[in-house]
Order: sequence, then C-alpha cells, then structure tokens
Amino acid sequence: MSMSEETNERWSRRGAESAVRARILKEAWAMIEAGRLGHLTMAAVAAAAGVSRQTVYVQFGTRAGLLVQMVRERDAANPRRELVAAAIALADPVEALVALTRALSGWGQDIHPIAQALYAAALTDEAARAAWEDRMGHLHEFTEQAVRRLADAGVLARGWDATLASDWLAAQLNPLGWVLLVEDSGWAQDLYEERVATIARAVLVDTLRP
Repeated sequence: MSMSEETNERWSRRGAESAVRARILKEAWAMIEAGRLGHLTMAAVAAAAGVSRQTVYVQFGTRAGLLVQMVRERDAANPRRELVAAAIALADPVEALVALTRALSGWGQDIHPIAQALYAAALTDEAARAAWEDRMGHLHEFTEQAVRRLADAGVLARGWDATLASDWLAAQLNPLGWVLLVEDSGWAQDLYEERVATIARAVLVDTLRP
C-alpha cells in the first residue's frame, strides 16, 4: 500500500469513527430529552445507536465520560459562546461583568433539559454528579475571569475577594435559577437577563471608587 493510500485509509477510519461518535451522542441526547436519564446506560445507548457496547466504552470510557462529553459538546456548539467571548474581550471590567452575566444568563434556556436531569440525578448517580460538577467548573472559569478583572482594576466591592465573588456569581448563574424564574414563574427571557446582570453589578462593583 502506498503512503497516499495509507493516508486516505487513515482519514476514512477517522471519518467513520467521528460518525459513530456523533450517532452515539445523538441517541444519548434523545434519551435525556425524553426524560430517560435513569435508563441511560452504555448498553442502552449502544443499542439505540446500533453499535456494540464496547464501541461506546472505547469512545467515552465510562458513563460519566459520556455524560460529560454530551454537555461539553452541546456547550461547544452553543452560539452564545460568541457573546461570552465578546463580553470577556471588553476593555472595561464593569462592562465585561454586565455583558458576561447577560450572556451566561441566557445559557439556561439552552441547557435546561440536561441541567435539570443531571442535578436531580446527581444526588444518587456518580456519573451524573461528575457531569454536573464539570459544567459548574466550566461556569466558574468564566465568573473567575470577570471578578478578577474587577479586583485587578480596584473596583471589586468592599467585603469581597475574587474567590467569594466568583462563587456568588456562579450561584446566581446556576441554570436551575433560570428554570425557577423563567420556566416556572413565567419571567420573560430579556427581563431575567437584565435583572441578573443589574444585581451582579450592584453587588460586586464598588461605585464609590474611581
């Protein structure tokens, strides 16, 4: 076999593996969206995707690995990532905080089916807990950037340090808050985003400092 043929074969295998991986993730998401997280086992996903259970293990390692990859993939494809990136890039740290808070407040409507399912299952399901903690860690990465910029600029409100402020902000942006106010209480999405951003600024920014 020539080098060119070997290269083509290698790319063909990668393409086939990518297609299988995508099919597994698609079927796993279908189970989540149907409210069947408790039935989401490696064997069940394999059967739904038309592959062997071993194939699912090779691709994702464990059930926790599958759940983590599911939410990471959904986040990576979310168009709000551009809003988040633009917010972080703003020169003014206060404007960046407000814009980032609004962008992340909107994330709840995109991920609430998996967020609710993972949170409910995390109490008794270690794989679900791993996926939930992975996503909360991802959220903290954003909030830490925002509040550290406030601290570095000398405008973080008195009584806060960057760690406490990041924890507090991440708690306000927890997707379950979106469920309680928008889905359950009927708040408009724009109102929810505006109020969360306004409160974050009022609590975390020291307006008396220059």
